Amino acid sequence: LIGGESSHYIWDDEALIKQIDSVVQSSKMKWVLTVSRRTPDSFIKALKQQSLDIDLYEETPANWLPQQLAVSGTVWVTPDSVSMLYEALSSGGNVGLLNLTPAKMSRVARSAQKLLDDGKLAQISEGRVIEAKDPLVLDEATRIAKWILRQN
Repeated sequence: LIGGESSHYIWDDEALIKQIDSVVQSSKMKWVLTVSRRTPDSFIKALKQQSLDIDLYEETPANWLPQQLAVSGTVWVTPDSVSMLYEALSSGGNVGLLNLTPAKMSRVARSAQKLLDDGKLAQISEGRVIEAKDPLVLDEATRIAKWILRQN
């Protein structure tokens, strides 16, 4: 899940493409890449030069992302969007965070960094995928359903 330019992180086309290449090369999985309305055109153009398949947000149906997340065992996401990060964490799969340099230590940047520091997310370090030590999987629907059942 590729976000885009934000006030929280410094966007870096080249660094992100290298990280995506590391993720793709590190496994035999079929990867589906999607971008958001904030993704810079320069990044999309660079991805296409890498021969990566991209599902552009404007070409996908409204329910496309939840359907993709439901069948994904692993999701990598850029840190610029809290909603994308937590959607990925709620998918039930492993989640990795692509690296972008924080523009400032905002609440968004601190939150993402804490998840990394606590070993909840996979990450890229020196071109290698580092798996999460204690992956965080949010399953709020099941948690709330169990809580409701306990109330009766």
